[in-house]
Amino acid sequence: MKRPKGFRYSEGTPGEWPRPRDHEEPREAEPAGEPEAPSIAPGDAGVEHDETTAETVQLLSATSVRFDRFGELPSLDDDLDAGAFDARLGDSEAHTDANESAWAEDEDAQPTVSIVPAGGSRLRGKASSQLEAFTDRRAADAQYREAKKEARAAERGRKKRERHERLRFSHHQRLRRRRQLIALSAVSILVLSVLVGVFTPLMSVRVIEVRGVDRVPEAAVIDALEGVKGRPLALVTDDSVHEKLEGLTLLQSFEVEKIPPHTLAVVVQERVPVVAVPQNEEVMLVDASGVRIDVVPQAERPEGIPLVRGVGTDFSSDAFTAMATVLSAMPEVTRNRITEISAETPQQVQVTLGSGVPVLWGDSANNARKSAVLEAMLTALGDVALQSIDVSSPDAPVYIPAG
Repeated sequence: MKRPKGFRYSEGTPGEWPRPRDHEEPREAEPAGEPEAPSIAPGDAGVEHDETTAETVQLLSATSVRFDRFGELPSLDDDLDAGAFDARLGDSEAHTDANESAWAEDEDAQPTVSIVPAGGSRLRGKASSQLEAFTDRRAADAQYREAKKEARAAERGRKKRERHERLRFSHHQRLRRRRQLIALSAVSILVLSVLVGVFTPLMSVRVIEVRGVDRVPEAAVIDALEGVKGRPLALVTDDSVHEKLEGLTLLQSFEVEKIPPHTLAVVVQERVPVVAVPQNEEVMLVDASGVRIDVVPQAERPEGIPLVRGVGTDFSSDAFTAMATVLSAMPEVTRNRITEISAETPQQVQVTLGSGVPVLWGDSANNARKSAVLEAMLTALGDVALQSIDVSSPDAPVYIPAG
């Protein structure tokens, strides 16, 4: 008869399976329910028994040990399945430990028969090896996860370096593209603004501002420019404004200023009278171009506007042009000293001071120099009575004292 693998058989030795009889009769099927546990009497210790497969064995000390879920012992002719026995081993070892503790407490209660699987050490070794294998797998899994984490970090670092290199090598190209985009956007905005300003009423003239008027009424200028209202601001030119203001003769010049979106500002310069032409009890104020500005009584003649002699009403002559040029270029302080001006020819302009001293001016050149020399001579001479002064040659002025 073959022995089951992993078990030993002996008689009367604690910790081993009892050796069965050589001729073991087959057992009958036990009835359902809890089987009765056979017992071994103290006087029958040397008698062999057939009930070795029972779940309960009665010991000499009347202490019973129950092997739960252990079932019948395997047949001697069958191979023991170690895998199936693993499930039973735990409960059996627990009961065995309980029995050993009970035997330690009661020294008289020593069993004559004990059942301990001889292959327990082998099974425990197998469990230990399985635990070690499981631990190794866990460690390997942890190492794998760590390696995978490091690989992902390395991949991210590689992609980051590659992106940095691409940006570094394409910096000039991106800069050139950005400049082109900015230039194109600026041109597009300019073109769009011009189109909107020229072909749409969004930037048409709605408000007219006039600056620099004194003698000319502001309302007269605004009424003259009424025709440009509603026109696109970009299409209003200086020529069109000049056509509207041509009828206002007191305006000498003007400047047009366009203030988006709807304002047209006109800065005008009025004509300034330079001479006064006597007309009976009145004087006619005339500017340097010979344009009549106003007529006032002689008593109301403005200071700094001398009376003109020997010209009459021929304001287009060269002599009048020379006199108007001299007076226009003369500083205000010098012009306020002059009461009359006359000229036979453009080279013989002569002015008369308020003290009645005539001053030979000559032509209309070097007016600023001549004015400075005259002022210096008058300051230096002081109260000296003079007959005449000649500054026609400013580098060699001449004065003749009265006498």
